[in-house]
Parts: sequence; C-alpha cells; structure tokens
Amino acid sequence: MESTPLVSIVVTVYNKEDFIKKTLESTLQQSYQNLEIIVVDDGSTDRSSEIIYGYASSDHRIKMIGQQNSGVASAINRGLREVQGEYIVILDGDDIIYPKYIERAVKYLEDHTMFDIVHVSWDWIDEQDKRIHTVIAPEPDDYLKTLLLGNIFAVHAMMFRKILLDRVGLISLELKQTVDWEFWTRCAKMGARFGRIEDILVGTRESSNRVTKTTANQQQRFLPVIEMIFDNSLPKKYYSLKNLCIVRHDFFLMENFLSWGLKSEARTQFNIGLQHLMDFRLCSSFQMRYIRGFLHLFTLLQTMRFSVTIARNGAPLQAFIIWVWLLLYSRLGRAVQSSVKRILKRVIRKSYIEVRRYVILTDAHLQRVRRISGYKNYSLHQSINLDDIQRISLGYLASLRVYHTGEFVGYRHSACTTKPVLYATLAALLLKHLYGFIDEYIDEELEFVLRFQSDDGLFRDPVITCPMAETCDWWGWRHLTLHALMTLALYNKPARKEICYLERFKNKDRFREYLCSRDWSVNVDNTSNEIQNIGVMLQYARDYQNSATAGALLEILFEVLDAHQDPGTGLYGHHFETPRELSLGVQAGYHFWLLYFYDHRSIHHIERVIDNVLKTQNILGGYGAQWNSSACEDIDSVDPLVRLSRLTDYRYDDIQASLQRALPAILQNLNGDGGWVFRRHEALTMGHPQMFSAPNESNVFYTWFRTVGLAYCLIGMKNPPLHFHYRWNFCHAPGHQFL
Repeated sequence: MESTPLVSIVVTVYNKEDFIKKTLESTLQQSYQNLEIIVVDDGSTDRSSEIIYGYASSDHRIKMIGQQNSGVASAINRGLREVQGEYIVILDGDDIIYPKYIERAVKYLEDHTMFDIVHVSWDWIDEQDKRIHTVIAPEPDDYLKTLLLGNIFAVHAMMFRKILLDRVGLISLELKQTVDWEFWTRCAKMGARFGRIEDILVGTRESSNRVTKTTANQQQRFLPVIEMIFDNSLPKKYYSLKNLCIVRHDFFLMENFLSWGLKSEARTQFNIGLQHLMDFRLCSSFQMRYIRGFLHLFTLLQTMRFSVTIARNGAPLQAFIIWVWLLLYSRLGRAVQSSVKRILKRVIRKSYIEVRRYVILTDAHLQRVRRISGYKNYSLHQSINLDDIQRISLGYLASLRVYHTGEFVGYRHSACTTKPVLYATLAALLLKHLYGFIDEYIDEELEFVLRFQSDDGLFRDPVITCPMAETCDWWGWRHLTLHALMTLALYNKPARKEICYLERFKNKDRFREYLCSRDWSVNVDNTSNEIQNIGVMLQYARDYQNSATAGALLEILFEVLDAHQDPGTGLYGHHFETPRELSLGVQAGYHFWLLYFYDHRSIHHIERVIDNVLKTQNILGGYGAQWNSSACEDIDSVDPLVRLSRLTDYRYDDIQASLQRALPAILQNLNGDGGWVFRRHEALTMGHPQMFSAPNESNVFYTWFRTVGLAYCLIGMKNPPLHFHYRWNFCHAPGHQFL
C-alpha cells in the first residue's frame, strides 16, 4: 500500500510473555498494512524478548529494540525516537487493537486535517480476552478542562500525527506512572485538536499484573502528575481546578482499594479525601456530577460524615442533594420509591374511577387536567409532517447503530444503555420496513438476525440472557422469536432452522388440554401473550416452512379461543369492574385478534368488542387507565378499532371521533430526537437492564411500536390532516403487522 501513509506502532513490553503474542498478532491482523511496529523490550526477565524476536524474524515490519529496565516513559521515548511513520500509536504489551482500528483512524485524520489526534472507544477485557465492560469515547466541549480533572483516554485508543512531537516533545521521564495523562494534557495546553470516533476499536487488558496493591505507590501515583500539569504554562482560569482534581483522585484511589479488597486502606483514603475537601474549601463549588462517580461506594456512615463535612464548610445545599440522590438511586431509596408508588397508584386509580363515574368534565376541567398532568396540547396545523417524523426517526435509529471491531453488532435499546440487543435490531428493521425505507444496511442486518436462531428454532440473545428469558412470554425468547419471525417474513428472508420448539405440541389432544389449562379468567392478559407467541410460530411454520401439523394445531387453537370468548363483552375473562381491568381485557383480546386478522378469520361479537375498546379511551385521548397511556395500551385499542371499522358500520362515527382525539395523544410521545417513549414521564426496564430507558427518554423498540400506532390511527381516520398523509408499507405477515 505504497500510496497510503506509513503508521508507526510503538509497543512497550516488560515481562508480558503471557500476552505479547496476542498484542503483536492484533497489529499484524490489521486491515491497514502499511505499518512499522517498533517493539521496545524494557529489560524483561521472562520469555517476552524470545517471543518478540520470533515475530521480528518472520515479518520485516517488526523492529525489536532492547534496553535495560528503565520504566515505561523511557521505553515509549526510545520507540518514538525511531518512528518513521506519519501517524503514531502507542501500545502496551498486553493490550490489543481490533482489525479495523488503524484503517479507520488513518482515514479520519486524512479526512479531517484540522485534527492532530483522534481517539476511539475501547473495551476493558480480562486475561481470556472476554469483555468486562465498554468505555465510549467522550467528546467534551473543553478537552483541556476535562483532562485537568483526570485522564479520559486509554493510551492505545489514540492516534496522533508525528509532527505533534515537534510541538510538545516526548514523554516526561520525571514520571513513573500515568505518563500518558501528562502527555495528553500537555498536547491540549499547546493547542492540539482532538477528534473522535465513537466505535469500539481497541481492547485494554485488566490483568492481575496490572493491579498494583502497593498502597504507598498508589497514594503517590497521581500527585506528581497533578503538580506537573498545573504548572505556570496553564491559563489562570484553569488553575482553580487543581484542588478539585486532587480530591477527585483521593476518592478514585479509595475506589481502587475497595475493588482490591483493601478495606483498611480505603477507609484511610476516605479520611484523606475528607481532609483535603475541608483544607481546600471546595464544598461550595464541588459539583454533583463529580460526587456521583464515587458516592455509591460509601457506606451509610461514610455518607453521613461526607454530607456533614461539606454542610459545615458552606455547602448545605450540596449536602441535601447528596441525600436526595441517595434516596433516588440507592437500593434503600428504590425500595422506598416502590412503596410510595404503590400507594400513589392506588389513590390515583380510586380517584380516577370516581372522576369517571361521578364527574362530568367540561372543556375548562379538561384543560386544567392537561396542565396538571404535563400534557402538551399539540396543534395538528403545525409545520411538522410525516416526512419530518420519518427523517428524524431514521436519524435516531442511526445514532444507536453499533459497530464492534469494524463489524455491525446491532442497535442499542436507548442512549443510556451500553450494549446492542436483538430486540432493538428487530425493531429498527420493522420501523424501516413500515416506512418503506431501504438502505445499504438491510441485508447485513438481516443476516445478523439469523445468527441468533438456536437449534430449537427460538431466537436467543446472549446479551440479555437471564432465567426470566426462558419462562416469560411478554418478553424473553418466545416473544423475541415472534418479532424475529415477523421481521423475516416481512423481508421475505427465510429462517435457517425449523421451529422444533413446536414439537412439544404435536399431539393434538394434549395441545387442546394445554390450551384449556391456561388461566382464562384473572390473568388472561398473561395467557394472551403466551398463546400469541405460540400462534405466530405455528402460522410461520405453516406458511413459510410447509408444516401440515402446524396448520392442524392452529385449527384447535382457534376453536379454544372461540370457546373462551365472552359473548357479553366480546373479551376474554370476566372481571372488568375498573378501567385498569377493562384495559387489560382489551390488551388480551388484541393479542388473540392478531392471530385472527392474519388468517382472515371472523371475530365473533364484533359490536361488543367495539363497545369495550371505545371505553378504554381516557380523557386525554389515549387508551388506558393511566392518562399518560402506554404504547401497548394505545396500539391495542387503535388497531382493532381501525380493522373492525372496515368490517361493520357499527358506531362508525364514534370510532372516527375516538381516532381524532387519539392522534394528538399519540404524538405527545414523540421526542425531538426522533425517538418515541413507551409512556411519557416514566422510566422503563423492558425485562433487562440493557433494555432500560429513563423518564421521557426515547428507545428503539417503542419507536417502532408507537409508529405502528400512529400509522393505524391515520389510515383509520376518514379525513386525516393533509400533512399527515403517508403511504405506509403495510404487508401481510404473522405477528403485529399489518392489514
């Protein structure tokens, strides 16, 4: 690759015989080949030098340099003096870089000539190369200010131009540890510009050799660096950060000691941090975003001492905020919140029932309720249109698309989660299909989905593996399989394996007994999820895998469903005394009706169904017992209203009026980033911490689900607003979609 710039990788090694082979292999396996690899052996006493020599003998790009043990700073400088490349990467002898790293970083610096350094995200990995957790590359507004408070980079996650060395010089030989922190801070002081690639392209090893449990060394680890970076060359506006930096690292060291099991040293370090806090009089300026980083490590007694200390030193508000934070986020706090929420829900539900029964709401009352609930009264004459919604929603999807080592690995559920999950990937594909949007990633994403199918035909995601996934039907593997099969059917992409999971139901009599043994009364909403999952698998096996047995079992399933439908209500179950119970009854019915809709089977007692679905609409226009209705509650009522209104004229005008009221309520759940929320003002964990979204935070799964609700609402309206006309890509497939 003579036309590409030479990249120099400086590898420093001291007694890394267990890892140096993996490190060198990771450099040689780069997709970018125009490399020189300068390996500096800093006087190793194990087999490291022998291994390095073997690689250097077989690949001309590797140059080995030996020296007496002089420390990491000396070893890095020895390598930097030898570099010939235009770009430089510094690599420790037990870390690794992923195959696309050099290629991506070089392209970035070639395309962005205004930047001197580019940094990437990285994995912390253990001694077996398994990922512990991931650090997403930060992008602060002020790199110098952020670096003055602490190192935010892994040294090998940085590529910089060689000409930068002429401006800033080499690594400081005065330091024994954390030498890269001082170097990057010096670069920022001298005006170096930092660029960022968010993708995860390197791995940093957390090995037992790296953890130094020598307390004296650790307590002095950062102080020399802090003294050096806060020198006379620093602009005065930053110098006030020095004391804050010291206190931050006091508690950072406490965290290290706790993680190593050194409780006595941790207590000592805690007291040092408190003393510094008082000596420096930092309390009034000590920001909560720095406190939160270590507050969860304190015992209750330490928290009391900490809050009292800063309160006595002029920061009572910060002391109060600490206890508020503890109440909100600690285990004890979450337990208290849970109890309070249960009490409030009971009170609100009772009050709501009384309002529904005894109060006639005038327009003035309605507006007051909306103001109190935080409801925004959307105007359908605003400039927003469906093309705008499509554009920003697809942009939101793109922001959560994840690459790892240069390969697509799925979509994250929300911005606050760290790992991609299959549920989000399927939702992204479903949303793009609904909009009729085809991009260059579709085939890659569909192939990626197929990797998750197990031998029994179910789809399983190792990221969210937990006991609940095997037993749960509103979430878990069976529900994930429903969405996977629906997605594959819509894209006409066959599943690779038959659904052997259905073999347990092949005996027709036992299948009938199994269905009849389900709870068809109090917990029929749970039963509906279970039977919907099985039904969709049977429909897919019948229509896409030519299973005659699946077709026969479906006939039995519909017979049982017909037998359990209540003629008086059109629903399943017999307990609808409250709005909550009625809402759950409609949700259960919807899961069954989707199976009917796909097979074009007649639903009995349509008029009673319509009556009860219309009753679920609340005074704000959504459907559900809570006024801030959820995505499930809205779609579970809108969908059957629209489909059934095409089969009968019964209460047609009432259905139209209901949809007119529902449209602004649905739009209330659209965020400015293009994503949608499950339920406004509430956090949601969808079965697993990696499927969490904070209050009012968008998430991918319900962005698709909400968009389906919007689509049905619009196509069901006789005269939808002109700027909401759209040609939806409805297709016939088992699952939730479509007409």
